[in-house]
Amino acid sequence: MSKSTNLLDGNIAATLTRQTLPMTLGLISLMLFHLVDSYFVGQLGVKELAALSFSFPITFTLISLSIGLGIGVSAYVAQTIGRGCDKQGIHPTALLLNLVILSFASALGYVFSRPIFSLLGADENMIVLIMDYISFWYLAAPFYAFIMTMNSLQRAAGNTKFPAAIMALSSILNAILDPIFIFGLGPIEGYGLKGAAIASLTAWLISCVLSLIYIQAREDWFEAFPTRQQLIQHSKKILHIGLPAAAANMLTPITSSVLISIISNYGEASVAAFGVGTRIESLAILMILALSMTLPPFISQNFGAKQFDRVHSAIKLTRKFSLAWQFAIYLVLVLCSDSIARFFSDSAEVHDLIQLVIYIMPLGHGAMGIIILSGSSLNALSEPKKALIVSIIRLLIITIPFAAIGGYINDFKGLLIGITLGSFLTAFIAANLVNQVIYKVKVS
Repeated sequence: MSKSTNLLDGNIAATLTRQTLPMTLGLISLMLFHLVDSYFVGQLGVKELAALSFSFPITFTLISLSIGLGIGVSAYVAQTIGRGCDKQGIHPTALLLNLVILSFASALGYVFSRPIFSLLGADENMIVLIMDYISFWYLAAPFYAFIMTMNSLQRAAGNTKFPAAIMALSSILNAILDPIFIFGLGPIEGYGLKGAAIASLTAWLISCVLSLIYIQAREDWFEAFPTRQQLIQHSKKILHIGLPAAAANMLTPITSSVLISIISNYGEASVAAFGVGTRIESLAILMILALSMTLPPFISQNFGAKQFDRVHSAIKLTRKFSLAWQFAIYLVLVLCSDSIARFFSDSAEVHDLIQLVIYIMPLGHGAMGIIILSGSSLNALSEPKKALIVSIIRLLIITIPFAAIGGYINDFKGLLIGITLGSFLTAFIAANLVNQVIYKVKVS
């Protein structure tokens, strides 16, 4: 029998803490995966590192698609568990659906890669180098999607240790294989930039095989293949949540590109400082990102079981935690701001701007946490379109205009203040939207 962790009773704070800590370690491993790639590719030269950077919009888009589909899988399966309904055919359907979609998207990406990279400003020599890398990455993407889907299925059942272990395994394998395939070792010749993609492909393939062995030994996912009707039914439910979630994820790189374009008007030092700020941000909100992956299964199971008061209590608790935790992180960042700035740059101008970023932007991280958790909660409550609306409001309607207006009033400092104020406004809107959905469900 498939084993599910009971998320329907017990202390809410203790349950979420128990679920979130493993995912935090898993996310750290995932970040190290990409840092290791950048480190070893950087040793090849500036051109190779630039080629890796050029590939980011494509790879991030496919990763966003995979994560979005995984959100749909997790929400649908967790609600099914909460309702106590028959889960027959769900697991193979989810795995097959995501594998097919990512394979098709990868094939499409390969066909249109050259014109896309040309539009991004890469010359012919750079495109040849990029294609050397991304051609193998396209082969790896479906395996990544398969792993993420298995992780989503496990999280839906309340198991966060398995996803964290698989993410850590993939990261460790990649760290071992990167220098071997990039530079060569013994009879294995070095493949240069292409070797980084081969390392990712191999790491994800091995992780897939080991995951399947684990699943086959512990779960009953593959005892019966879904009927045609079940395939259609389950796929519709997954895509209903997964596609809007994927679209919301894909808005992030678009917004980042626009912000960098605005900031470039204030000089290279401002661009560099803002880039450092975004890297600090990814680490500063790590706990909230982990919580955004464990809160949805909790909500979905209790939503499916019609335990709406428990859902509301969990959401209120995580909002308070986000504000308190991120304020504590803000104080630490401010106290360490000089050391952090010195670590990233020897330039006095960049040093001062990095400190300015640290003094202002992390003030809004608590509000950003509420926004992220609200989006996750809306997906878990089967309101993916509202979650997408929150992302559109946050990124396109509030963040970019507030940044532009702030920059117009007070240059780079004003832009940072505008982004931070925008986070608080969006958090207020997102929280109220979630409250309305919960109230509507409770009275219906």
